[in-house]
Amino acid sequence: MPSTGAEYAVRFMMHRGALVDLLESVPADKAGFVPWEGAMDFAKMADHMSGAGGFFATLIKGGERVRPEPSASYHAALENLKAGTAATVEMLKALTPEQIGASVTAMGGRTVQVGSLIDYMIEHEAHHKGQVFTMMRMAGLETPKSWVKWP
Repeated sequence: MPSTGAEYAVRFMMHRGALVDLLESVPADKAGFVPWEGAMDFAKMADHMSGAGGFFATLIKGGERVRPEPSASYHAALENLKAGTAATVEMLKALTPEQIGASVTAMGGRTVQVGSLIDYMIEHEAHHKGQVFTMMRMAGLETPKSWVKWP
C-alpha cells in the first residue's frame, strides 16, 4: 500500500490516464455506442468516471456528495473528465500519511481507512478502463496496445 498521497496519485493516473486516452480516441459519432442492454455508452462512461472521482474525493474529505448533471456533448464530457482528473490528482497529492491512515464514513455508512478507499477508487478505474477497451473492440475501434499509462 502506498504511504504518500503522491504515490497514490501515480497509481491512480496509471489507470485514469489510460482511460482518458481511450475515451479521447473514440470518434464523436461513436460516443453513443451501447454494447449491451442497460450499459453506459462512451459519453455516459466519461460522465460516470468524472463523477466517481469527485464522489471518492468527497468521501475522503468528509463532504456531501453532489451528483453532477449529464454533459451536454461528448466533447463536454471529456473536458469534465479531464478537469475532474486534475482535481482528483491534486487532492491525492495533498494527502498526508496521517490522513491516509485515518478512517472516514464511506458507502453504506461503513467506516474505512482512507487508504483502503483510495485503493477501491483505483480498482474502480481499472474496472471501467477494461469495459472501455471491450466496448471499443465491439464498436470496431482500434485500441492501444497498453492497458496502463506509465509515469
